[in-house]
Amino acid sequence: MIESSGLPWTVLRATQFHELILMFLMLLAKGPVAVTVRGFASQPVDVGEVADRTTDLALGEPAGRVADLGGPRVGDMTDLMRQYLAASGRRKPVVRLPAFGRGARDFRAGYNLLGPGADQGTRSFADYLRAQVAADGRIAAPYELRGRFQR
Repeated sequence: MIESSGLPWTVLRATQFHELILMFLMLLAKGPVAVTVRGFASQPVDVGEVADRTTDLALGEPAGRVADLGGPRVGDMTDLMRQYLAASGRRKPVVRLPAFGRGARDFRAGYNLLGPGADQGTRSFADYLRAQVAADGRIAAPYELRGRFQR
């Protein structure tokens, strides 16, 4: 619709933000075991890097569909969970469960990851987690979760 509107436009697509991945990991590690989904990967990107790119694009001329932007690394969900648990000083078993359906198939196929010609940010999920660790060793929850899902 945007493309056919006749108006000048720019569209930037980005992979999942670090905050979203952390939110899911916190929820999935709530019980006595941490749960992950087998075959799911993510390429989380720093929200600041997306904001910087968006600002640059908004101040420039309309560019149509620009290169997608994602994080510097692809992480298997189980690896991301282990990074979260280590950063938060928690030790618990990680259980990998299967997922079914079209959405699960699309995630296993990597449709949520960057494709050819995309741009990669520089701040990894591990870097993001290190910055979220407070003096007491707790992970600072994304603003949507503050006080609700912290251990």
